[in-house]
Amino acid sequence: MDYHLYSGLLNKIYIAGFQDCYTVVRDFYSQNYEITLPNYARPDNFQDEDFNLIGMLKNNPDFLSKPANRNLLVAGDVLTFRVASNVENHFGVYVGNGLFIHHLINTRSKEDSLDNKWMRRVISVLRHKEAPEKAQSEELFNLIAPMFRNGGVV
Repeated sequence: MDYHLYSGLLNKIYIAGFQDCYTVVRDFYSQNYEITLPNYARPDNFQDEDFNLIGMLKNNPDFLSKPANRNLLVAGDVLTFRVASNVENHFGVYVGNGLFIHHLINTRSKEDSLDNKWMRRVISVLRHKEAPEKAQSEELFNLIAPMFRNGGVV
């Protein structure tokens, strides 16, 4: 996936419940796939038993659970992590080339390598039913030589 397709989601300050790891997922899907995910009002600790945002996304019929295998990831896959916790408490979006974007608490949103350190923390991989089709058509478009993309007009 081209960096410019998600660069506007990076380097944002953290604001609990407003600009957090779920916001990265929601905004990524909106900007890249024109898929609107619910904007849940959420407490600071959305992994709390009383408000299980990760469970809500996992139970969303538009998302399919996929194996947490680095070699099977597709750009746009939502990753759930366990970070300094014994429960899933963090979202990220795989963007291809071994990279994902996310927003840790009290940091700026960023791109990271899905190295072994992060891969060990992945609990689940969720793929939206429509996202791979939209991503695949984008990838095919990018295979067309630039001079032919606009009917031969450069």
